[in-house]
Amino acid sequence: MFHEAFMKLLFLDEINLHFAQILIDIDDLNQHLDRMADQNFFVYRLDDASRMFRFHHLFQEFLQSKGRQVFSKEVISDIYGRAADYYLEHELIEKALKALRNGKDYRSMEEVLKAHGLKLMSANRTVTILGILRTIPEDTLLEHSWLTFFQALLITDFHPQTTLPYFQACIDKFVENKEEAGELMSLSQIIYFHFVISGRYNAGSELLGRTRVLFESIHKTLPRDISVIVVRNLAAGYCFFDGKMDLARHYARRGCELAERIDSKNFLAASRFILGYIGLLSGDCRRARMEIEKSYKLVGDPLVGMSNRLTLHVMQLCELSMNGNFFAFMYHKDLVLEGVDKEVVRQTVAAPYLYVWSAIGLVSTGKFTEALDLIEQGMFVSKTASSEHMTSQLLQWRAFINAFNGQGKEALADIEQSTQMRTSAGDPFSSATTSLSKEPFLHLSVNFMKHGTTSKKPCSSPSRFPHRTSRPAPWHTPPISTSKKTMRLLSRPV
Repeated sequence: MFHEAFMKLLFLDEINLHFAQILIDIDDLNQHLDRMADQNFFVYRLDDASRMFRFHHLFQEFLQSKGRQVFSKEVISDIYGRAADYYLEHELIEKALKALRNGKDYRSMEEVLKAHGLKLMSANRTVTILGILRTIPEDTLLEHSWLTFFQALLITDFHPQTTLPYFQACIDKFVENKEEAGELMSLSQIIYFHFVISGRYNAGSELLGRTRVLFESIHKTLPRDISVIVVRNLAAGYCFFDGKMDLARHYARRGCELAERIDSKNFLAASRFILGYIGLLSGDCRRARMEIEKSYKLVGDPLVGMSNRLTLHVMQLCELSMNGNFFAFMYHKDLVLEGVDKEVVRQTVAAPYLYVWSAIGLVSTGKFTEALDLIEQGMFVSKTASSEHMTSQLLQWRAFINAFNGQGKEALADIEQSTQMRTSAGDPFSSATTSLSKEPFLHLSVNFMKHGTTSKKPCSSPSRFPHRTSRPAPWHTPPISTSKKTMRLLSRPV
């Protein structure tokens, strides 16, 4: 009986003495474990007080196989289930999930994640949970909507390009099971995907109406952890997809308020990013600068996830580029490339924009050849760069450079293709910019061929742009060193 009872401990990743005494009825269990550890009998202490132990993993694996011959599946599932209950009682959520995974109790895993998953995310406690979910076979994972949803949500920080199929699979099951909270969260994450990854603004815009109606109808029943994610993504959608800044600002502010109430630096960073960009896109530089300054301490905070840190960097880089401070821009860009996972950068719009903004800096100092090289490199830097959203902007800047170089035919061909792509992908800002670009680009080419220059004198300072009265296109900065007529054409109100 002793050996059979003791064998139950072999199914635990670690032996908590208090729980072990609940699980098995062995007198002086602590002395047995102490003696085995002292004699180096495949048992190790995990603390100085001899309250936590573990078995050598090879010894454990061997005896587990023996234990599966002794115990029924029901008995083994009961061991894992009781361990999970104990861990949940003591708020050890990751250990509870691991125990349930070992026991293949996927429905209970879903309930635990529904109750605690977003709280763990708000504290940036994601890596362990993702590691557990990744051990589940994909066919099994896709049968459980909440497990699928959290896997996709968690890998957003590491492999964001792979998330869309998971969120789409979730929606069908949530709708079938009439789980409105799950449907709402999946919709909001697809909005985020089209904003950060695919650049398919038209597709994202189509989801805003249903997402908003669903949120406003059930938000009073939702945990704040869910609400803060949804309002952030609604704010992003209304800002970038539709250009409805009043709605975007309304939801972004709600996101900040909710994040502060639940004390989540991670979610606060997500909402600060949207508020900052609303200022940049609306031409409200003072408000944008205020949000950027508030975000500085969040960029290096370990409680802020990788993807949200990256978006804050992107906001700061965009502001430096739009204001022509390219020396600071290049310094900050190097910090980003050193401090953020390069794979995360590569899988988002951040990678091609670094090429676009760097090229703009070269244009501002008259280095057109180097700028053109950067733009063409940016077209192939990542899968994200090949999207219509990004290619259209790279083509727009290649057209601008070609126009400066007197390549009028090439410039017009690029701007024509850019306009077509922009119309297909969506985005009210860039669509308006490209549609107004043909005349100034043609003027640049003609002026260059006639006079060999587009300006009477070179720009005296690469850190200053001419005044611009219209709203800037997202992620863009107005060109410099142009003639007054060309500048007026480029600056016409949208």
